[in-house]
Amino acid sequence: MSGSDQPPEEGDLSAGGGASHTETPAGHIFPDHRDNSVDTAKLPAAQAESSASLYEQASARLARSLSLDAFPLSLLPTGLADQRDGDVPLDLFAAQAFVLGGVLAVIIGIVALGTGFALGLSPVWSVVTAAALSVTTGIAVAAVRFGGKLLDAQGEEKEIEAALPGAVAYMYSQAAANTNIYTIIGSIARAEDAYGPVAREFQSVVRRCEYFGYELEQALSQQAESTASEELGRLMVDMVTFLDSGGDVTEFFSREMDRAFEELESQQQERIDYLDVLSTLYVPVSIVPILGVIIIVALSSFRPIPTQTVVILGYFVTPSFPLIFLILTDLVQPHEAEGSMLSVSAAERDVYSGTVLHGNQNVGRRDTEQEAAEANSSQRTSTGVFGGGRAVQQTQTERPDNPLHPADPGFTDAPTADSLADSSPAFESVPSMERWGRIRAVFSDPIEYFRLNPEHTLVGSIPLTLAVMSVLFALGIATVPTIDKAIAAPLATTTIWVTLPSIVTLGPLIVAHEYDIRKREALFAQYPEMLQKISAANDTGMTLLESLREASSGGDTQIDREMRIVEQKVAMGIPLETALAEFANAYSDPQISRSTRLVIEAQRASERVSNVLEIAIEAALSRVQLRETQKSSTKSYVVMIALTTLVAIGATAALNRVLNTLLTGAILSGVGSSGVGQSSISGSGSLNPEIIKVILYHLSMIYAASGGLFAGYIGSTEFKSGIKFSLAGMIVATVIWWVALGGGGLL
Repeated sequence: MSGSDQPPEEGDLSAGGGASHTETPAGHIFPDHRDNSVDTAKLPAAQAESSASLYEQASARLARSLSLDAFPLSLLPTGLADQRDGDVPLDLFAAQAFVLGGVLAVIIGIVALGTGFALGLSPVWSVVTAAALSVTTGIAVAAVRFGGKLLDAQGEEKEIEAALPGAVAYMYSQAAANTNIYTIIGSIARAEDAYGPVAREFQSVVRRCEYFGYELEQALSQQAESTASEELGRLMVDMVTFLDSGGDVTEFFSREMDRAFEELESQQQERIDYLDVLSTLYVPVSIVPILGVIIIVALSSFRPIPTQTVVILGYFVTPSFPLIFLILTDLVQPHEAEGSMLSVSAAERDVYSGTVLHGNQNVGRRDTEQEAAEANSSQRTSTGVFGGGRAVQQTQTERPDNPLHPADPGFTDAPTADSLADSSPAFESVPSMERWGRIRAVFSDPIEYFRLNPEHTLVGSIPLTLAVMSVLFALGIATVPTIDKAIAAPLATTTIWVTLPSIVTLGPLIVAHEYDIRKREALFAQYPEMLQKISAANDTGMTLLESLREASSGGDTQIDREMRIVEQKVAMGIPLETALAEFANAYSDPQISRSTRLVIEAQRASERVSNVLEIAIEAALSRVQLRETQKSSTKSYVVMIALTTLVAIGATAALNRVLNTLLTGAILSGVGSSGVGQSSISGSGSLNPEIIKVILYHLSMIYAASGGLFAGYIGSTEFKSGIKFSLAGMIVATVIWWVALGGGGLL
């Protein structure tokens, strides 16, 4: 079915332009996004040229002749056909790709044809070459365009499925509070800050119902067909079945939450098995370059072998194997949205004075009726059954952010201070004071700042590296590196110019990153226990704020200190939901953000949040358990790769002695006497033993560095974590080769 035959779809309802308007069953007038292109054929020539370019006109005309059910769009995968690029339907997207590919193919063909005639090729060969290049160009453009769209579809599917278990737990918490299905869907649609792509899918459901007058069952069915995630589509289809049968909504979401986390555990086990296979394959595959050197040296004993062959093998083929394994590992690594930032309503929030701590919640309350009216007047969605007076997408929201360090946002980014300076000349000095205050905060607490920003250690470590190298130059230890020096003293040259600068430059980054990882993991592990304490205190009749105070009193863990900070903020007049959002946004962890969103939503409805907290605790414990399982399972793979790297380094050092004897004997006997000189790596002929020593040593260093990145990425899904393994491997390789050479060649 082509895009013009489909029912009205949701989109950017604020978009205008040349879109026609239609009266929807819901009684609202909105742009008809089924026909975003202007029919330039019905316009005067001058008006058509001004309204659309020739490329847009050609694409629009071609799109009208395409159909999703006909060739060639019928050959596309379902996941690609379901994807939409904003307001661009698939038929128009395909038409744009075909037009662009055709234009480039014609241009390339003309250029190739003219070049062939200019070079004196025969007309037949010129035409054949031009035609081949044109076809190749057209196919390449289509492959790039559609391949990129398919990758986007797969990326969106991973994002949805990563957020889906938490979203189902959120909907279950809403159902446990005796909320109807419409309010549940509206609530998850509003929680885009915590559940991202899943919330946007349900926003589409709400828009279908409120804008286009669809029944909820029909909207869910259509969204299930268009969503990129098969699992979310199944959930929506099951919801339709539930609505038709009139089942219990709480039981439905309870069952779906259990199923979602079971599916998450199953996917993790599949991922661990896949990593097991990869790490096992890495052991035999990674020694291919070493075997290649042995074979090449053996062949050189009876026939000339170009030295470039060993150079390519050592410097290009060796790092390519870990790179391939890194790419294969990335395909199955869990995908979590980074930087989850919670939002709070700026129009409906309540601002309390400090007397709220003493139980009087009516003192200090600010009247927000006017702000709520202003927010409602700018709502994109009509107010209906999806959440009462709260819109699905509110414009009057804010994302409170209180960084863990005063200088964490950066030294130059001070929008609040800049706005104050623009509002009145009396505040002109505020921006500079703010920036200088952040700089002073770095010197007053540098450890915390660099923990939060490990990459900023390079600002100090790079100049330190330059200073160390300057001292080595002044002492005569370091000299300008040349090929002759690298061949004569490979360990000294590589250690001074590669290993030592890498340690000085990246060492502080490694320390800061590892310190940050350990501190964050400690907080994540303590978070479920804190939720349990809050829930137990809330069961005794305490308010949420009192429960926070009771749960954090007497403890000195990191999460206890964070909860006491939340309590102090409320005492200073900051709303509780804003203080909780600031805590979650400071760490930007998806699980903390989702659990905190549950608490905020429950607190808005009632001070009795223990039932919701039980669900948040279950979800948090499941995530913590998954993290622990992932770490414990990948430790053996990291050890396996480390031992393989160690054996490979030792093998190259031992191989150097054997091959050096073999090649020296071959040269002395006159075999391949036309080989390269000692200080040259060009030409062809017999292999020089000194050059082979250099290549083998560098092969072991490259093997250690790239293998360390692979081991770190398997263990923690972060490249930064692999830097420590890389540096450790390079140091071990240097020590082993220094011992193998009898303690010489280093200095």
